[in-house]
Amino acid sequence: MAGFQSSVKSVMMADRQGRLSGIRGTVADIISVDKRYTVAIEIALGGIMQNIVTDNEEAAKRSMRYLKENNLGRATFLPLTSVKGKMLEVGGLSNENGFEGMACDLVEYDGLYDGIVKSILGKTAVVEDIDTASFIAKKYGYRFKIVTLDGQVINAGGSFTGGSVRNDAGIIARKQELALLSEQIEELGVKIKAESEQLKPLQAEVAKMAEEMEGFSETVSQCEPKIARLEAQRDGIKQLLSQLTAQRDSAEEQLDAQERAENDGRKLLSDTKSQLESVLAEIEKNEQALSEQRSGLDKAEDKRKEIADRIQRNNMDVLTVNGDISNIRTRIGV
Repeated sequence: MAGFQSSVKSVMMADRQGRLSGIRGTVADIISVDKRYTVAIEIALGGIMQNIVTDNEEAAKRSMRYLKENNLGRATFLPLTSVKGKMLEVGGLSNENGFEGMACDLVEYDGLYDGIVKSILGKTAVVEDIDTASFIAKKYGYRFKIVTLDGQVINAGGSFTGGSVRNDAGIIARKQELALLSEQIEELGVKIKAESEQLKPLQAEVAKMAEEMEGFSETVSQCEPKIARLEAQRDGIKQLLSQLTAQRDSAEEQLDAQERAENDGRKLLSDTKSQLESVLAEIEKNEQALSEQRSGLDKAEDKRKEIADRIQRNNMDVLTVNGDISNIRTRIGV
């Protein structure tokens, strides 16, 4: 009963607890509204939604005394035996564009409450929008109340009431939401029941599997010593493998060192051979040059000897000439 006055809540609670009787419920309780018309009907009713419907005048009077004696506030009561109403009949209204219907025709209710519903909604028309409402109100002389689907109002007599409206703030809107939630709860209940039925064989299967697990546990217990021995053997093999791996790594390192040393020796030998070949080539080159020098020297010696012989011959010729000159001088007496 969120949104209801405390006095109305007090009467409804007293009825539920058996301290009052003859209470039918509030106006909001006795009607149902299509979602399309929720805002219009809530605006049309206003505070009347909280009026309390009773079986008769006596129930209404008892409830009023209860509120007064307990200082619980005031409330309005609608006895079924005294409240009578008739729907407004306006010729041609149903043919107007944008006319949705009279408010009492747009709600659902038990026929028992026909007089009350027509009393509170029988003189209110519901139309599509404010322009339609203004046209109809003016055409029919502002004789009846008109409410639009979005909650704007033209009252009988010509006054306008309107503005913004929260679509989820009204009592009827909350009632619709509660009804929807109740349906969902019921659907979920059916679904839960169905799934519970499906769960039973699964539970039986789980129980069977639990028994099998007990057998497996016993088997595991018997296997545990074997597992321990195998694990010990595995650990020993791992240790041996680790040792062999270390030995292999050491041997590989030694082999790598030997290969590196062999490669270094081969390089040194190759370098030495290259140097030796270079030296031999240089020696051969020097010997060739030396041979050439010796050959030149031999030729020079032969030339020297030839020149020496010529000088010697020349000297002999000079001596001969000198001797001849001396003989000549002697002969001529010089």
